[in-house]
Amino acid sequence: MTASPASAVHMTVTARKLFDSDFYLALETLRSEAGGPADTGHRFERLMRRAFETHHEYGPERFERVWLWLEWPERKALGYDIDIGVDLVAQQTPAYGGGLCAIQCKNFAEHRKVPTKEINSFLATSGSEDFVSRILVVTSDLEKAGWTKVKKASPRCEVIGPAVLDSWDAPWQEFLDRPDEFTFDRTKRHKPRSDQRDALDAVAKGYQDGSRGRLVMPCGTGKSLVAMWAAEENVGQAARCCIWCRRSR
Repeated sequence: MTASPASAVHMTVTARKLFDSDFYLALETLRSEAGGPADTGHRFERLMRRAFETHHEYGPERFERVWLWLEWPERKALGYDIDIGVDLVAQQTPAYGGGLCAIQCKNFAEHRKVPTKEINSFLATSGSEDFVSRILVVTSDLEKAGWTKVKKASPRCEVIGPAVLDSWDAPWQEFLDRPDEFTFDRTKRHKPRSDQRDALDAVAKGYQDGSRGRLVMPCGTGKSLVAMWAAEENVGQAARCCIWCRRSR
């Protein structure tokens, strides 16, 4: 890759397979121990409920409380049925604008794409005036038609994919049997995976020949985290760096 100082540096990184990660090993254990697809899904939802309550970016900062769909106090009063695609409901903090966030958790094996029909009800329900934001959690990729629907969804639908979940430094395996006690290890700082390290090396190499660049990575591979690391490694201790992060609403 070569570039003049005035030209943009294009750095494309392909996502590595995550199927040997701690996160996927935990999912395999969950599926093998569960009493079928419904039990697998319910256990994953309980795990994610607690993860959203305790994660440093979602917990106290964004969400005051996260309920399982059937335990959400306002469900019946607002006329919602038992199963319409939403798995979790979170109350956002005043600092985040308040209101409710609808969350769907789809736990599919890594070799299976999440069928578009599996997210249709969620997108329809979460688009109502009762919710101000929405998050789709997936353990594998979406179908092409599914990505198209998500990208065109209004209000915006945030997607948390397997690479992001794997980067959360969570002891998934430890809490499979007691999801309500799930917590993050605050003593460890996450380190770049091999594909993210390749991206950081590409950024550093690009800046050797140019003064600016563009990093292109697939959805769900940790772009924001890599951008933060790139700033830390390339800007230097005495300099300043501004990172623009779009806020989900």
